[in-house]
Amino acid sequence: MRGLGSVYKRGPVYWIRYSRRGRKYRESSKSPERAVAVALLKQRLAELHQGRISGPAEEHVTFEELAADYLQERALRVADVKDLKWSKARINNLSTTFAKMCAVDITPAQIRKYSVARLADGRAAGTVNRDLGVLRRMFILAVQSGKLGRRPYFRKLTEASPRQGFMEHNEYIAIRAQLPPDHQDILDFAYLTGWRRGEVLGLEWRDVDRTAGRH
Repeated sequence: MRGLGSVYKRGPVYWIRYSRRGRKYRESSKSPERAVAVALLKQRLAELHQGRISGPAEEHVTFEELAADYLQERALRVADVKDLKWSKARINNLSTTFAKMCAVDITPAQIRKYSVARLADGRAAGTVNRDLGVLRRMFILAVQSGKLGRRPYFRKLTEASPRQGFMEHNEYIAIRAQLPPDHQDILDFAYLTGWRRGEVLGLEWRDVDRTAGRH
């Protein structure tokens, strides 16, 4: 480990130090045993080798903290309440996989797991990409604020060809008036969410959490 990091004593407790890309890290082993500090240093160096760095402060940053910082930034940048509702809906979707997770544990493998699960639930690739775009922004803000040293890699899914023939609002109203009430509900949902036909018709009550207000 010589040249990569070192162990030293501060009072009765052993500490470790190491560096990555010019940034120095120091961390207490919280133990008077040198072997404990050596083991901690080996763990941190292994994380560096895997492309992940998780110092003591970073390990306590949670998905919920990232989400709160993101929504705070969004509130300063957008004036339309609908935009904030859209952002909160994306976070609700992400929470199905990442709730209560530490940010350093949200790896590319976990992100792929989320994508696979959402696609299996019938969500379009574009919808999944919008969710992951919000998660990516959350990590960017965390890195910019110094809460995290890096962000995971995000692989964008291949989306379907852009849809054609978007209807104007007056056309939507005219079509709605010709439909029976139960079909009007379906049209309203599709118009307000922008979901594709297959996504809307594939939605089941078991996919809806009325208490949390998400699907």
